[in-house]
Amino acid sequence: MTDNEVLVDHKEQCCIACGNAVRAIAPQLAKNLEIAERFDDAILIFDELGMYEDAGRARRKAKSNVQEIRHTTVDLNTMLTQVKAGGLVSVYKCPNCGGSIKISGTTSVDRLSKCEYCGTVLKTDDLVDFMRGILS
Repeated sequence: MTDNEVLVDHKEQCCIACGNAVRAIAPQLAKNLEIAERFDDAILIFDELGMYEDAGRARRKAKSNVQEIRHTTVDLNTMLTQVKAGGLVSVYKCPNCGGSIKISGTTSVDRLSKCEYCGTVLKTDDLVDFMRGILS
């Protein structure tokens, strides 16, 4: 047997051994992924292993776990116009550094995109909730 034949034979044996080891732990991995609600990953492994009942169960769990996502369009410019019309002035605190961001009728939407002190990008949802509190 040549050195090359020994090397090829060794690689094949290693691949077989590694493949067997992976197949031995794969079912538990898939179950752990299912527990972590990573259903798509778990389903792929169950299907690959021929564990079709488990794959079906994971698919049913995935379908029942779908959350409804609603898209809401909020116009910060309109809210700022309402602040201006009401003559309101309020201070929003940066969630990262606590810096005071003054919101008044002259505040631009661009100014509300990030904290002027630390540069943290401000979450639009948090700003909208804050401004709704001001306007209500």
